Amino acid sequence: DPVVETWLRALGKRVPKDVGLAYLEVTERTPGASGIERESERVGAAAIDLLVTMLNHNQRGLPAFDNVLLIKGTWVEGSTLKKCRQPAQGASSRVAAEG
Repeated sequence: DPVVETWLRALGKRVPKDVGLAYLEVTERTPGASGIERESERVGAAAIDLLVTMLNHNQRGLPAFDNVLLIKGTWVEGSTLKKCRQPAQGASSRVAAEG
């Protein structure tokens, strides 16, 4: 929510220099935000597919078993997070060896 950025500015904090913000839902209301953009059309299509399947099988009410369908969002590289630096050469192998 852009309100958070307004609150942070009122506290004297700069985004992304002092505080980074990652939005769980990037929309047209959050232009320039870093975060996840939902695949709303795909979510809607999956819901319709489920409903049609239930109707075709004469199923009513809540399903007997819960089904979970994950439709991944898309990461949006915005301006509310600092750019990540590349790890030093060999850093990932050192961390793996130490862990």
